[in-house]
Amino acid sequence: MLDLFSNQIQTKLEDIGRKKNINEEDLKITLREIRLILIEADVNYKVAKDFCKAIEEKALKSEILKGLDAGEQVIKIVKDEILELLKGDNELKLNNNIIMMVGLQGSGKTTSTGKIANLLRKNKTKNKPLLVACDVYRPAAIQQLQTLGKQLGIEVYHEDHKDVEKIATNAIEYANNNGHDLVILDTAGRMHVDTEMMEEIKNIQKKFNPAETLLVIDGSIGQLAVDIANQFRDYVNVSGLVFTKMDSDTRGGAIFSVKKSTGIDIKFLGVSEKMDGLELFNPERVVGRILGQGDVLGLIEKAEMFAEDNDLESTAQRMMEGQFDLNDFLKQMKTMKKMGGLTSIMGMIPGMNKIDTSMIDESEMKRAQAIIESMTSEERKKPAILNAKRRIRIAKGSGTTVQQVNKLIKGYENSKKMMKQMKNMDMSKFDMNKLGKMF
Repeated sequence: MLDLFSNQIQTKLEDIGRKKNINEEDLKITLREIRLILIEADVNYKVAKDFCKAIEEKALKSEILKGLDAGEQVIKIVKDEILELLKGDNELKLNNNIIMMVGLQGSGKTTSTGKIANLLRKNKTKNKPLLVACDVYRPAAIQQLQTLGKQLGIEVYHEDHKDVEKIATNAIEYANNNGHDLVILDTAGRMHVDTEMMEEIKNIQKKFNPAETLLVIDGSIGQLAVDIANQFRDYVNVSGLVFTKMDSDTRGGAIFSVKKSTGIDIKFLGVSEKMDGLELFNPERVVGRILGQGDVLGLIEKAEMFAEDNDLESTAQRMMEGQFDLNDFLKQMKTMKKMGGLTSIMGMIPGMNKIDTSMIDESEMKRAQAIIESMTSEERKKPAILNAKRRIRIAKGSGTTVQQVNKLIKGYENSKKMMKQMKNMDMSKFDMNKLGKMF
């Protein structure tokens, strides 16, 4: 998430962090470079300028430049200012169990509708959501929502006419009568903001008073996002923002610009195209990932959400003691796959954001899974019994080569050793790129 922006900021802060003593000129040069990084990431010029000015004023006012470890103190000020820029009331309000989704066509609004329902169901916030097809204008819009609903196992309500208010009224009544604890209205998206569309969602909001009216914005559109947010806000009370396409290729500066310029709080970030690629927005965790400090709590929550059972703690203990077998190995691979793969969670692990991703071949994980699943239960528990004859059989059963089977077993053995080393080792001295060679 925001990888390019994050890496540039971190590099600059590392440069100044290594300095014990900093003069005013050093600070100004660093802040000038940070301002350019922000602008290149599509942060509004005024927002970037005010951000850097605030850092400079705090640093000079506190007179930290005169003390020891001035570089580290500047980093703390930067962190605090980013947090100040993003923080707000980020908690999702569901007092009447109605969410209305709004946004331009192509922003990812309909997909986000499904993702939100899926996320709230997975984290036990809601158990039985209902998706309502209120986009009666775009060809195949209803079919798109139905496809998402079928994929997720979530019911979709629709009617074959264009009276959107009637559709919403009937859908809410249907939800109340059939045990649905959440209704998400997927309203019509348009290619541009127009009066007809705005009046429609304005009337829906007035009639049904949704607990949340979420504006979906494509995170890659840059500074246009501010104009779009302001135009929607002129017509309806936008309670929260959903930024989509916030993956590693997105500059993502729009989240800073829109939050600062409109004051609307961010509720969700779309971090991948997968249906589980949506996160509840947490400013502290986002800042940690931007600055390379990781998001361990987020990682744990994500692992717990996707784990097949409740023995994560015992499995982790076995891994750290080097006692885990290939069943544990397989279980962890499946969980990691559900979480989006190793590359997708690197930013959540402290110190791993700068790993050379070319060292990690996700396809190797698929091959490793096929190899382990071709083993017997005894072989998984006791890899030491895997002689040449058994390895030939496993290779044939998994559609791989004996060399690939040998590589997997060696990787497993190396990982056991590595886990034992990690138990009592200074992680700052640990070569994380070795993880790319586990298989």
